[in-house]
Amino acid sequence: MDVISQFAKNIRSYGPANFIYADGDALFVHGHERIKAEGKIAPPGLFKLCRFCQSEKSQATSKNELQKFGSKVQQVSLVASVPLSGEEWTRLESGELLAIRDGRVIMEENSSGDREPCLKTTALLSAPL
Repeated sequence: MDVISQFAKNIRSYGPANFIYADGDALFVHGHERIKAEGKIAPPGLFKLCRFCQSEKSQATSKNELQKFGSKVQQVSLVASVPLSGEEWTRLESGELLAIRDGRVIMEENSSGDREPCLKTTALLSAPL
């Protein structure tokens, strides 16, 4: 995360610097600023939404597959430049960096470089079974 953090810090001086980068192990998300509808450049550059989803049993084609795969609950983290639904999206502060693994935000870093592991979840969404 140190290399990604330094890169993000360096490119912020060139203008709005929002990016998503994957290294094969984790997904890194950096929020900075973006051009608003009125033409002003300001934070937030990105928003996040963390939720739980259930996979649907209907994907299985037989009773044996249902028993084998069943209904799994998974956590997902969504990132977008604007909220995409009426749910409680959280804005990324200017210079905030996230590390996401297996759908979970595992580390958050603010623009001062302070890091903290993320153990909280913000929403629960159940798909029909």
